[in-house]
Amino acid sequence: MRLTFIVVLLGSAVAFAAAPRKVTIKKRSGEVLKGTVVSEMDTGYLVKVDGTKKAVAVKYDDIADFVEGNIGSQPQPPPPPPSDALPPPPPPANPSPPPPPAYVPPSAPQGPCAGNEVYVAFGEHDDVTGAVCAGRTEVTVAEYETCVNAHACTATGLKCGGGANWALPDRDNHPINCVDAAQAEAYCRWRNARLPSLLVYQALARRADGEGRFPWGDDDPRGRLCWSGEQRRRGTCAAGSFPGGAGRGNLMDVVGNVREWTSTSLRRDRVLAGGGWNDDHADSVETASFNRISGDVRADDVGFRCVRNVR
Repeated sequence: MRLTFIVVLLGSAVAFAAAPRKVTIKKRSGEVLKGTVVSEMDTGYLVKVDGTKKAVAVKYDDIADFVEGNIGSQPQPPPPPPSDALPPPPPPANPSPPPPPAYVPPSAPQGPCAGNEVYVAFGEHDDVTGAVCAGRTEVTVAEYETCVNAHACTATGLKCGGGANWALPDRDNHPINCVDAAQAEAYCRWRNARLPSLLVYQALARRADGEGRFPWGDDDPRGRLCWSGEQRRRGTCAAGSFPGGAGRGNLMDVVGNVREWTSTSLRRDRVLAGGGWNDDHADSVETASFNRISGDVRADDVGFRCVRNVR
């Protein structure tokens, strides 16, 4: 299934009633608005800003990120050392070069994160701040089944196409697919986590220096991800099969395998990111690429991963 990102901007500015809901909107200019959507227009939203009596119009084309509910405060950097602290010792005269980064097995925890998570601190080249623990891989069939057995998730609709992984004996370590946005959110809540916003997802997928079309830079994608750009695939690959395409902190399958639900909404649609196993064009697996579909859609090239803030 190929999903195409299409935004239609109508010239009319006629508003229609929308159920009041709390939102946090980050505009492309960097401005962040927190408030309540009081109506929706063909061209955007009318938002009553928290703490004021004014309502402002926000055009769809001006929105960089849109999350329902209030975003919690981001972790703050540690305070600087006291002025009377001793300076650090000088570096050795001939320091040895650092070892190259290596793939960390899922059983090895990193900092405040669990063994199946990756710690990522965002920096100056990112559009978000703070730090998160992100799922090392997309949520697998075995992990999702544990949630179903705990009666915190449902198995509704998980056999949605020829590439569906649910209830197949050889797919436990493949990403769960055919989940809608609500099922993905339920699983993340069960793990005391959440779906990443689009901006968080793109920051996790990009290199730390912000350079390159892909998580690894600008090199050819072939051999680096589970997609149909080299051979026509009929379904997903086992999670973590392509370490050469890893994202920040060795996140596996951050592009390819399945598209991933985010918490970001555009109008009445939910945003997907990351490309899928049936994509065959390089531009569809770029870190900046995303799609929008209804949140109740189920597809065998759609799955998810969870993140949680580090306090």
